[in-house]
Amino acid sequence: STPCVGQELSEVRSGLEALMQRVGAGGFSGVVLVARDGETIINRAYGEQSPGTQRAITPDTAFDIGSLSKQFTAAGILN
Repeated sequence: STPCVGQELSEVRSGLEALMQRVGAGGFSGVVLVARDGETIINRAYGEQSPGTQRAITPDTAFDIGSLSKQFTAAGILN
């Protein structure tokens, strides 16, 4: 990749991390994975598994989400 592209990804990564720190401070709990052209830009976990447990969420934490993700997967494919 060219230096410009690497610099752009670095800026995107920094911006996403700053955004997620603010969202996490506001009470968000979950995992965020953003990738572009097969390269992971951010893969981080925020919050606790259950409120008050003090067990941190990790990128490997399994969540019970049922069929909630189908529409997001479809939207991602269409994009």
